[in-house]
Amino acid sequence: MVFYEFEEASQDLLLKYRIEAARLVIDTGRPIVHVAHEIGVGEQLLGKWIAAERARSMSPVSCLRISVTVLYQDIGNILGVGALVGVGG
Repeated sequence: MVFYEFEEASQDLLLKYRIEAARLVIDTGRPIVHVAHEIGVGEQLLGKWIAAERARSMSPVSCLRISVTVLYQDIGNILGVGALVGVGG
């Protein structure tokens, strides 16, 4: 039982570390390469953490707005007129 609790606590700390590392890039705008080097992880790994944090922190409305914008861009491309004007804002 003690080992399970330790493992659960370790996973919780690891998740918090990943979120904190991702927020360093997202909130400060610092380059991934600099932050990755500073904390001792690979750039690709940090990039995955950043993508996961952005997905986790997006509101459903933001996700829907992005989906609608992409849909209109696709329709515009199919029709041969490029992106439709006045969408998403």
